[in-house]
Amino acid sequence: MANSWFHKEGTNLDVQAMEISEQYNGEVTVNDLVNYVRTWKPGKYRTVYRRQLDEIEGRGFDLFGFKLNKRYAESLTALIEETETEQIAVPF
Repeated sequence: MANSWFHKEGTNLDVQAMEISEQYNGEVTVNDLVNYVRTWKPGKYRTVYRRQLDEIEGRGFDLFGFKLNKRYAESLTALIEETETEQIAVPF
């Protein structure tokens, strides 16, 4: 939600509610938008990917007893790649 929603030169909320309703094929009212703005807290929303990453990090901490970081994960990946068997070209 941008500040332009409430800028005096921005689009009216009723027009925005109508556009959102049309775009998502669902009824969105001006009251829905106002309630959303009142309850929305910046920095509190987590994307699906962020939630999955947090869950994986939590499981990693439970398993290993320490928090995995990028460098450690890259080291583990390199070890796995080194241990993969080499494919030998055969003439048939």
